[in-house]
Amino acid sequence: MARSYVGISEQNTMLEADASYLAVVAKKESSMLALQYLEIILQFQKIIQDRVDEEVVGMNELYQARVRSNDAQYEVIRIDKEFRVSLMGLNRLIGVPLETESEHMDSLLVVDWDKPDGSNVEKALQQRPEVSLKENEMSANQYSEKVTASYYNPQLNVGAGATYGAPSPGLLSEPGANYHVTARLVIPVFYWGQKNEKVFARQKITEQTQLELERTMDIVTLQVTSGYYELQRSQEQIDFASGALNNAEKNVEVMLDRYFEGLASVLEVLDAQLYWQKSYLNFIGAKYELNMAYSTYLKAMGELSATQ
Repeated sequence: MARSYVGISEQNTMLEADASYLAVVAKKESSMLALQYLEIILQFQKIIQDRVDEEVVGMNELYQARVRSNDAQYEVIRIDKEFRVSLMGLNRLIGVPLETESEHMDSLLVVDWDKPDGSNVEKALQQRPEVSLKENEMSANQYSEKVTASYYNPQLNVGAGATYGAPSPGLLSEPGANYHVTARLVIPVFYWGQKNEKVFARQKITEQTQLELERTMDIVTLQVTSGYYELQRSQEQIDFASGALNNAEKNVEVMLDRYFEGLASVLEVLDAQLYWQKSYLNFIGAKYELNMAYSTYLKAMGELSATQ
């Protein structure tokens, strides 16, 4: 039971560490994206400024670009703040000073996971420490139930001993060893229903543990099934987000070409760049959800490891 408690604590700690670490990397990648988006807006603003200086376009286009650059600068400050706070949370968890620049990746990876076979629920029931904890607890209660009942059964006690001194065996005057054997038989006659009450109480405790074991097994089954579903849906999300990001990048290129040809307005270009940023943020969020779904599924299986 103690080993099961240790296993539960390890699994919970590793999942919490995964969540904190993935949040830090996601915020770091979002912060880098915010800086990249700001740079794109400033470059486009410079192009508009040149066109204004040449009196090709009016000041309204420049003001539209400046408004977007102001929003982008605000996002840079906001996301960097969130990144720093999440980094402090990770440092607290791993036990280092809060201001430490802990090592972490600059961007999240798209985790490659294998499709599990159909025996995962049984495998999880064998591996999860929560299940073994309840099984051992039920075994201990069953043993206590038998011990409680044994107090009211006939008991035979047999003992043997020896003393050394005088008189010795045969009433001799010289010291010698005296040996003796004892036996005692106790037969309970009547306990005023005490046996039934105590045994009944222990039986109810065992039954309660049995129900808790069944509930734990149901929860594990639900966690494995729902965890695999989340993993599948998260993979679909990231596939969709990747395609949407690719389309958003192409849209920015097309809108820039149309702007230089005089076929698109500055607002259409700015919107295309904004949609690209949103698509990229969706892609980062999808990667985060996929990684978290994978870690959660491993925990549900009882396979979350610090080496993974």
